[in-house]
Amino acid sequence: MFMSTKERLHRLIDEMNDDQAAVLLMDLEEPRPPLTDEEREAIATARQELRSGEGISLEEAMKRLRAAG
Repeated sequence: MFMSTKERLHRLIDEMNDDQAAVLLMDLEEPRPPLTDEEREAIATARQELRSGEGISLEEAMKRLRAAG
């Protein structure tokens, strides 16, 4: 079954927790400037770390950020 882009977006939003939705909302309300080459490289490295099991979940990252406060 074909889903429109909006339908896919609604589905993804429905699956998000409140923290994930808050981050998305901030990005939509105040878009970030384009990424630098260094930022793109850091993202690629982080994705590779996640694929190899070295990363932490978003929930754990948010927990650590809240604790650092």
